[in-house]
Amino acid sequence: MKAPLTIYLPKQPYPNPLYRHTNDTFRELIKLWAEAGLCQIVETDNPHIWWNEIGDVLLYDRPTLEQLQRGLKFRLVLLGNPSKPIRVNDKFAYWIFWARRPRILEEFRLTHHYLDYSCRQYNTIFIGKIENQIQARYRSLDWAKHIDLFEMAKPNQPYKYDQITYLKLLATSRFGLCLRGYGPKCNREIELLALGTVLLVTPEVDTENYYRLLIEGTHYFKVNQSADIPTILANCSIEKWTEMSHACQKWYLENASPEGSFKTTSEIINNI
Repeated sequence: MKAPLTIYLPKQPYPNPLYRHTNDTFRELIKLWAEAGLCQIVETDNPHIWWNEIGDVLLYDRPTLEQLQRGLKFRLVLLGNPSKPIRVNDKFAYWIFWARRPRILEEFRLTHHYLDYSCRQYNTIFIGKIENQIQARYRSLDWAKHIDLFEMAKPNQPYKYDQITYLKLLATSRFGLCLRGYGPKCNREIELLALGTVLLVTPEVDTENYYRLLIEGTHYFKVNQSADIPTILANCSIEKWTEMSHACQKWYLENASPEGSFKTTSEIINNI
């Protein structure tokens, strides 16, 4: 019988603060892989996540390249968030992305019925927080003008909603505003996709650097300013919204769900 794939996961809390992680995003997704029998996890003193063996495929889950060690040797690096990577002899590939709490998202998705257009309470939603100066630069309150439910917590404020309530609100909205996070992608995009909430993507959000692209008019509408939103909503029929909502969920299942994310990661590595 073939031995399961090994994923090497850094022990936490890591001694060097630069490599510490809360294990609540991609690293939680890895644990779901292991629970499904797709891999086994070995904790390591190495600061990075490795597929197969240390030095083989680097699964880089950080929002910037600050934690990528200089001179690090690998066969291939998969990049989840940085949109303009440093080229290392072309040994990199664009990858997938993930939710903030993939376990809770998956449990919610499997226990709550999908809501169609008529059952959704809000037309538009944004719930988020400014946690650092990078986010402050891109998360203007001007977007609130045309968003039905807009919540933006400040750095010293706690989140207004727990994760389940937050997901319920996303699931009862037809469109979700996407503002970039610390990196050019945000966990919110994946959460919206999973719930069939059509994306309203602002210019700074990265939709292109995925292994399987998010497609304008299929998964999202692009909005350059807040004033664009009423026109987009007025021109989107119920039939078009329904088609896009189902396409969003399909993309999530194929690329960001526990099974889909593992299959896509395997496909990328095998193809390269």
